Amino acid sequence: MDLNELLKEMHLKRDCGVVHAFVFERKAGQPWVETLIEKSMQHKFFSWNCIVFYRKNKKGLAEQPVTPEEVLQNMEELESRDKAIHVLSHLLHSDMAYDAELMQPEEAEILATAFIAFFGDDCRYYSNSSWEEGTGLRTWSDFTDATFDSGVIAVDTKQIGIAWFEDED
Repeated sequence: MDLNELLKEMHLKRDCGVVHAFVFERKAGQPWVETLIEKSMQHKFFSWNCIVFYRKNKKGLAEQPVTPEEVLQNMEELESRDKAIHVLSHLLHSDMAYDAELMQPEEAEILATAFIAFFGDDCRYYSNSSWEEGTGLRTWSDFTDATFDSGVIAVDTKQIGIAWFEDED
């Protein structure tokens, strides 16, 4: 399955809430967070919905980018590729509001593994959430205006991938 097909599958099969899934080239020689903020100026998800990458004015419109330090203070690095797959599988498998099943766990793991496989061995993974084995989502820092949001940001030397989910109660 190519990347575009995979991203489309993630959107179709997680038929609850809002799914943001995309991959873009990392700017050479630039710290990944700076590339992410710069890219946010070109993408609707970042520019209009995402609190972390843009500060909003009193009317709720994106006004100016936050600093790389502000982005990183709301992130937690996931310790391994396996942990990133676990987090992403959980988010694909069930919604965050009621833990309602959205797809079979095996199907969610296949999609999560396929997404993570697009990144090199040097990849690092980040989330706005902390997770516990067996209990799933424990705490998170809001990135969007949704009641619940979480995801995984994958960063290697060539690209950055985001699989992010918003749910309401």
